[in-house]
Amino acid sequence: NLNVKHIPYALQPKQQLNGLRENTACRFVNQEEEDKCDKYQGGGTGIITFDRTTSHTIEHGSDTRNLGRWNWITIRGKKERCTTIISCYKPRKGQVIYDNHTSSLIIDESEQHKSTEQIWMEDIKALIKDKQNRHHNIIIAGDFNEDLNNPRSSINILFNDLELKEAQINQYKKGPATHNRGRQCIDGIFISNHMNISQGGYINFAWSPGDHRGIWIDIDIKQILRKELDHKIPILSRRATSKIPSVKKKFLSLVEDAIK
Repeated sequence: NLNVKHIPYALQPKQQLNGLRENTACRFVNQEEEDKCDKYQGGGTGIITFDRTTSHTIEHGSDTRNLGRWNWITIRGKKERCTTIISCYKPRKGQVIYDNHTSSLIIDESEQHKSTEQIWMEDIKALIKDKQNRHHNIIIAGDFNEDLNNPRSSINILFNDLELKEAQINQYKKGPATHNRGRQCIDGIFISNHMNISQGGYINFAWSPGDHRGIWIDIDIKQILRKELDHKIPILSRRATSKIPSVKKKFLSLVEDAIK
């Protein structure tokens, strides 16, 4: 076990990482702006799944207006239990993305008097209601650009009507500022009222990849799949052990090469 070349082929770093890639699904959407010349385009959403969550995904979709406002997946467990997970972004008036959405919206006469924000609210409500009518659990996470600590915010009023609750504020009562230049909790995760989290938290700005705090929650997998996942320790974790620095360095080098 101290010599990397003697580790069975299936357990070697490259093969283990190949398995990780095969069981991972990444889905990202954004508004495509044809007149943009650079690689950066603001807004957009994404969902990444791993292992059995990937294999239990039966359906996926995105913003039907092609504005990159959200994307979603549906996971199915035992006894046809389904959970739809939505990643969304709601720009606020005055932001470039908001203006881009306004100029790109293709609306009929019945919508001409509506604001871009009102159309966002109506469209997301229609998506959630469609899934709820099929008896799906709902988890929706995103940047809502509203103070989620305020029960009278338009997002809280909408989601309350849809029988959704902000998971962490419901459990811990108040969320911190989630943008490094703001004072409000504008990012959150809403879940169906009958669902519960075991724990959750807000990641320090210094450890988050962007200018927003990362947010996380733990939900018992049985609430989603009606069964527990296999949490056996991978064989590689037990075999690839050594106290010899040169061996550890060699093994980590192989792992880094496989990732590249």
